[in-house]
Amino acid sequence: MYKEEGAIMIVASEKNSSYPLFPYVLKPVGFGLLMVSIFSAYLYFYGGRPEFFEVPVFAVLTAYFETRWFVVAQTNLLDEIAMVCGILGFLFVLFSKEKSENLETAAARFRALLFATYISAFTFVFLYLIIFGWPILLVGAFIMVLFLVSFLVSFKTFKNRIEGRDTEKLKSVRS
Repeated sequence: MYKEEGAIMIVASEKNSSYPLFPYVLKPVGFGLLMVSIFSAYLYFYGGRPEFFEVPVFAVLTAYFETRWFVVAQTNLLDEIAMVCGILGFLFVLFSKEKSENLETAAARFRALLFATYISAFTFVFLYLIIFGWPILLVGAFIMVLFLVSFLVSFKTFKNRIEGRDTEKLKSVRS
């Protein structure tokens, strides 16, 4: 199947429409992990960082008041829980199969991937040119989240457009 929409060319066939995606059952797990991430981030930033999460961990590098290598450091795990659960949650939500995965869905996924890459790259270049020093590391973390969110929003948008066209075609066939 060859399909051209705007400036994007999509070449697909039944043979290569099977991408290495997670099974659909992991999509709800991903949403659950995103909820855990949001709750952990809330506790970390606004909930007073409960003492229960203060634990010793092995660290290759820690640099707060002094730089130390290969040490056991005391830390509050809430920010790590928020970040790990957030990234894994987005990964499962974004890269799990849909209930009905087909060539159009694969095309929407590909377009969303391109769109998210463009948005993230251009945003990073812009911010890199106006932010100097160590804060650019925070920008890098922001860009990771921006990529995941823009991929999710654009994939849902492109998929809904496809489903809308399919609904219109079905209505015209019934008439």
